[in-house]
Amino acid sequence: MTAGLDALDRGAAFWAAAAALARAPAVEIGETPADPVFRRDKTVLRRYRPIAAASDRAPVVIVHGLVGRATMTDLDADRSLVRALLARGVATHVVDWGRPSRADRFLRFEDFVCDHLAAVVAAVTRAEGRRPALFGICQGGIFALCLGALAPGAAAGLALAVTPVDFDADADAPLVRWARAFGAAEVERLIDAFGYLPGGVMGAVFQALTPAKTSRKYTLDLLDVARDPGRLALFLRMERWLADRPDHPGEAAKQLVIELYQRNALARGAFRLDGAPVRLSDIRAPVLALYGLRDHIAPPACCRALGPLLDPATPYAEQGLDAGHIGVFVSGRARRALAAALLDWLATLGD
Repeated sequence: MTAGLDALDRGAAFWAAAAALARAPAVEIGETPADPVFRRDKTVLRRYRPIAAASDRAPVVIVHGLVGRATMTDLDADRSLVRALLARGVATHVVDWGRPSRADRFLRFEDFVCDHLAAVVAAVTRAEGRRPALFGICQGGIFALCLGALAPGAAAGLALAVTPVDFDADADAPLVRWARAFGAAEVERLIDAFGYLPGGVMGAVFQALTPAKTSRKYTLDLLDVARDPGRLALFLRMERWLADRPDHPGEAAKQLVIELYQRNALARGAFRLDGAPVRLSDIRAPVLALYGLRDHIAPPACCRALGPLLDPATPYAEQGLDAGHIGVFVSGRARRALAAALLDWLATLGD
């Protein structure tokens, strides 16, 4: 009898949660005002409007990867790394790669790193009168490292968040195992069939890596979330970001999956862009690596492996944050720790 009543209570709670979701107002993300200051093809660089007096910290260019939108660092006013930087007077920019389509199937890392990102850094340097620091997130951190290695004097520093570098450092990590479960020819056929790696496929893969957690998120956890307006708003913002996962340009996707995840080319010194080897030991700019201690997408070992691959003379610091891959940016404590570490590091950079 008691079990039956418990089931009824849970069912009522579930439908109450569903009703709360249905009544919830539409949420927006990435609302901090910003103005486009540079364009190249579909890539747009935006500069956020200042909200405090300018500081002497180096300007920042936030570089997201191609597997997620550029709004993760600005989900809402209370969970915005962007606003934390602006509040301390940092000139803050963000790179938006746009919405890739089949027409962009032949774009490679070279196009994003050696052409677009290099041009972005040059544009910011001219506008701000000093070199910016790059803040690369996940795949965006790999872009930043590649530019730092190929053009050591371009950026004032390289800050990385949840950026895996050595995929052999934790070969049992779920995403590494998934990527290596397929042969290179299979990966190429899949991508060639679409002309890109579909964002929906990547979204499904990320969910499948933690099936129990995914199931709980939309059932038991949702019951608690729906009762709290603040948590419900954050849930909806996160779902909006997750649902808008972009398609990944084909040739660049092959490089990511085959050359990096399967062959570990970057860590082995075998990754080449436009025929030039990307040697992490060529990086001269100071490097800061921030990673999630509970990150299953970019495991700590894969991120921390960067330090030994750099030249011993290159200034290097790292810090683990008690969060997962996305939690680094949305968890209150981890987000504040990340912002503090980044701001302190920016204060150490010269011109």
